[in-house]
Amino acid sequence: MNRSLLLLALLTALVCPSPLRAAPLSSDVDLPAYSLSGGDDGRAGTLFRFFQRRFSPEEMTLVVDGQPDASGKVRHLFLDVRGARVDGMRLDHIAVEALDVRFNDPEQWEEDLAVEAMLAVYSQATIREEDLNARLREKQIGDDDENWQRIGVDFRKEGVHAEGVYRARLLFTFDILIEIDGQFDLVRGRQVWLSDYTLKVNRRQLPESLAKRAVARLQPILDLDRFVFPLRLAAIDQDNEQVTLRSRHLPTRLEGITYSYRAP
Repeated sequence: MNRSLLLLALLTALVCPSPLRAAPLSSDVDLPAYSLSGGDDGRAGTLFRFFQRRFSPEEMTLVVDGQPDASGKVRHLFLDVRGARVDGMRLDHIAVEALDVRFNDPEQWEEDLAVEAMLAVYSQATIREEDLNARLREKQIGDDDENWQRIGVDFRKEGVHAEGVYRARLLFTFDILIEIDGQFDLVRGRQVWLSDYTLKVNRRQLPESLAKRAVARLQPILDLDRFVFPLRLAAIDQDNEQVTLRSRHLPTRLEGITYSYRAP
């Protein structure tokens, strides 16, 4: 395996959390029970069950100011998800507040949900370092390239550090340490890119031209076009334990018909 392929493999494993895509939805899935206050089950209950299938949450709350109408329009909603599972990875927290949302035909919600129009949306999502590393450990034990050893990510206030050891097997076996340091940056409010990065192989920094070619094929790191709501992010807040993506205005819980669930 040549040097550039090694870099691409490491970046894919380390810096690219699984994309925000939905798990397959099926009407045959037995959903856990939830509690309802302030109204009947209605179309909002169908919305809630969709989000249960989508996120497999540890806890989840959906609040609507009234039942969706026959066209799929909801005047005001708030969704709060704790411990969501997205493509096998745990996301610590997702919160969304949306105004004047028109979804697709409610008869289709059991199979798929899509936002066709919306006045405004406010959002916040948190990814913890420990959850990302847990996902990487699971992938190492699974069907991925068993030649990767000690893959890990370290969130830092000034950015992110990721490294892994690749065990190359050619005429003889030898280990290659590959490291990347960089920062997360927002692009067009919908994508997270890696910026101000450096790449090292066995502690030696690679030329900028090679680093750019390797990373360019992996950008964006996260693309929110895959999410249910068309989010618009304004900032990334980061410390040594977690990264939080947020819009300019934070989502706020409203009063209304409330659906809630907590995993046993």
